[in-house]
Amino acid sequence: MGKKQEREIFLRLYSTIKADVISNYFLPGERINVDQLAERKRVSTTPVREVLCRLVGEGLVESRPQFGFCIQRLSESDLIDSYKLNQLILDQSLKDIGSIGWQLSSPLLQADVQHSVEIISRASAYAPTVVAESTALLFKGIVETSDNIQTCKIIERTNDMLYRVRVWEWALNAGSVPGLVQIADSFFQKDTDSLRLAISDYHQSRLDNVRSIVRNVHKPFSSIATEQNMGSKNVEVKNVEAKNEAASSIGNKSELIDSAGQKSSHNP
Repeated sequence: MGKKQEREIFLRLYSTIKADVISNYFLPGERINVDQLAERKRVSTTPVREVLCRLVGEGLVESRPQFGFCIQRLSESDLIDSYKLNQLILDQSLKDIGSIGWQLSSPLLQADVQHSVEIISRASAYAPTVVAESTALLFKGIVETSDNIQTCKIIERTNDMLYRVRVWEWALNAGSVPGLVQIADSFFQKDTDSLRLAISDYHQSRLDNVRSIVRNVHKPFSSIATEQNMGSKNVEVKNVEAKNEAASSIGNKSELIDSAGQKSSHNP
């Protein structure tokens, strides 16, 4: 096997394990059984450990002495810092856009962003997982318009770190969908001032609900329906087939979601 092929195999393994880490396969704080994970991925434990070490460097996984690898937990201060970083990157992107102009270089990304906006505008028809994916694509589109390689890398990382958070934002109605729609409208109208204000309002609404989000973010997605029925949000998740089609088209985290927002596979 050549080095190029080995690299491709490693990157595929990295992508699938990372998808498990940032979505619902593991819960925050849960220990990762390396042997079981290697068996499920049908590889040896060595590349699995290499991937997990890389994810430690990305802040998604924690390595503890005498314990092994586990999923990072999230505190209120962690979430506040993540929101502030996300807003800082978006603000910097707007400054860069002011210097170089508006230019979303990738037609494919532009189509993905447009599709994500359509999902956000009809968010009640989709599971919170799909709305979270669409939010990430919208922010990615804004940052890539700035043509700043470093901010593009950072927004990718913050999108990964905030994926579970964004699922629970929507499930708990801790951030209004109209705020996201306003960001999208301002983006497509190329209205920098309006976009900056909408981004500020978006993050402030989430900072106001940090405690509620952190209290729930360590729960499995399968409990989302229960939280909604208890009054956190009274919206029915509808049209599972359309939701999964939309999730696939925007590059969902490797597996489709059922009507409760739970991934179709199960943790061994």
